[in-house]
Amino acid sequence: MYGLRCLRTEMSEKGHITGIMSLKERLAKGFELLKKDVKHMKWAIIAIIAYFVIIMQFSPYLCPVYTFTGIPCPGCGLTRAGKLLLHGDLDGAFHMHPFIYGVAFILIALFISRYVIQKKNAELFKWLCILLIVGMLGFYIYRMLVFFPDVTPMVYYKDAFLYKILRK
Repeated sequence: MYGLRCLRTEMSEKGHITGIMSLKERLAKGFELLKKDVKHMKWAIIAIIAYFVIIMQFSPYLCPVYTFTGIPCPGCGLTRAGKLLLHGDLDGAFHMHPFIYGVAFILIALFISRYVIQKKNAELFKWLCILLIVGMLGFYIYRMLVFFPDVTPMVYYKDAFLYKILRK
């Protein structure tokens, strides 16, 4: 029972117990840390929201690479896969972009590590992200060779800005 009440015991450098936090205290501290992080990132969050609002006025797609060049990027399909995953369509999410599961795992693990356990694992997450990116680039090359330009999400966008400029 004692182990369930405490999420983790922190030890000082001398080996003494510095504090035992209940799960409720740890979550409250994590929520305060989350609020602090959001406050520090407010301009980035505002810029991202402004980008989405502006880009949606000119194109139905959020991806800047796809909107401007018409060529899908390595992440094309991730947003749609995430939406399918949130709606419970696991098979549809996998077919849209199989790396959605790696992205979701890293995001969930990062959130738990930062706000629940409150332990920094920067080196581990760096290598997980590198592995994910390398895998996504390899998969992108495969999809471009096999599926481009006929199979969703690897289709050419003919209303892209670059296509319109070059066509004139």
